[in-house]
Amino acid sequence: MAMAVTKEEKGVNKRLVENNGYLAAHREELRSRYMNEFVAAYNSQVVGHDRDLEALQRRLKGKDPAHELRTIAIQHVAEKDLPVIIFPEKERKS
Repeated sequence: MAMAVTKEEKGVNKRLVENNGYLAAHREELRSRYMNEFVAAYNSQVVGHDRDLEALQRRLKGKDPAHELRTIAIQHVAEKDLPVIIFPEKERKS
């Protein structure tokens, strides 16, 4: 049974998609500045970067409580993009 998505969750998802879109649209620029680092985007701007993902996440969390961490997009910037493969979840038998 599918659960209903709240208005707040829809807003969070929308902002996360927008922030991921920003990172995708600026990929080449990010490569020239942040190669082999994790880059975080919020409200269509870079808000942090680090080679260590956990260090970046800690800084973002402590930087500004107003940041909605669920809406910050974080991507690793590499020389070549890797394909993303998503496997569908298998149905569970009762």
